[in-house]
Amino acid sequence: MKILFIVTASFPTAKAYGVTTRETITAAKNLEHEVYSLSFKSNYSDSDYDEIHSSLNYLKVNKTINFLRNISFRSANYFSRAAWIIMQNFLLRFNYKEIDEIGSDLIWCRDERTASTLRKLFPKKTMVVEIHSNPKNKILNKLAKVSEENLLILAPINQNLMNRLKINFDLKKRIAAMSISANLLENKETVIKFSESIKDRRTKDEFRIGYVGKFFPGGFSKGYEDLVDLAVLYKDIGVERSISLSGGLENEVREVAKRVSPYNLSTKNFEITGHLKHSDSLAKVKSLDIVVLPEPRDPSYLGSPLKSYEACALGRILVVADCSINRNQFGDVEFIYWYQSKSVESLADVIDFALNDELLCRKLLKQIEFASRYTWEARVKNVLAATTS
Repeated sequence: MKILFIVTASFPTAKAYGVTTRETITAAKNLEHEVYSLSFKSNYSDSDYDEIHSSLNYLKVNKTINFLRNISFRSANYFSRAAWIIMQNFLLRFNYKEIDEIGSDLIWCRDERTASTLRKLFPKKTMVVEIHSNPKNKILNKLAKVSEENLLILAPINQNLMNRLKINFDLKKRIAAMSISANLLENKETVIKFSESIKDRRTKDEFRIGYVGKFFPGGFSKGYEDLVDLAVLYKDIGVERSISLSGGLENEVREVAKRVSPYNLSTKNFEITGHLKHSDSLAKVKSLDIVVLPEPRDPSYLGSPLKSYEACALGRILVVADCSINRNQFGDVEFIYWYQSKSVESLADVIDFALNDELLCRKLLKQIEFASRYTWEARVKNVLAATTS
């Protein structure tokens, strides 16, 4: 099958959607599909994108598109949002010929408005629409109404978003879950060795605890404050464990460093580092003993943190804030160490319990088995199966 991914944003990118898009493209190529992408040209580059370089194509632009795009970036007010919507519509129409000449069997896009414009331009084309935030049901219903049978597949990234779909038409839906590369999955021997190392280091208590990801993308915190509070608590009670925050953009690193400055935390025990390309962020996760997954501070956030599945696959201890977004991702599985969200005392207690849990090895093996269900290839297969069912 010839698949065209359309991203009406810069790609490659340091942002999270870059990893999702790149890995989905890679998986489709590994499954022997012919794959192309169309996006805004980007100045960002890292070696993780080398494998899909031949699939990258770029949308053409003009002064009007650039003007509207620049307005949309100035703020988050009504006029900026309106400029973005107008720009997006004009951009796709302006690139009709480029899209048509690729001659894809299927167009894969990441949002409802892109899909709505594309449907007007290509009424006979099969289309996949990923849904990453609260569904725009009004747009989706209009899209479903004008789409012929079997030509539209809605692909929310988790069950929570699937449940929020309110579509008045019978159409195909598939969950396109955040996923992992199968080669990340650790083997039993490595997990046993890691578990034994945890036991051996209990006396020295030199453990590495961290959060990996953006700190406050889009202006809302992903919950990094829980780790700052933990570092302060450890300082107060004389615990010498290492805590790190990794993966923030430059402005995020500066802001967090400014916020923690009054606490006079030792750089030996508390580290803040900036953006890491995806392969380096995986190496960072692997260097930790415990990965903390806090509760995002924005109640409207409905996404699925990619690092959670990756931490599972890499066999690291996963300590997770007990909240609806995380329960939606993991359910009631027994291998997760849950702590009371926003409670540093609970976080510290659960970490101590995990480090002394005699069932640790068994739980780590179960979380690897859990992660094995969520590979990028499985994601693509699940979505594309809807085209033949």
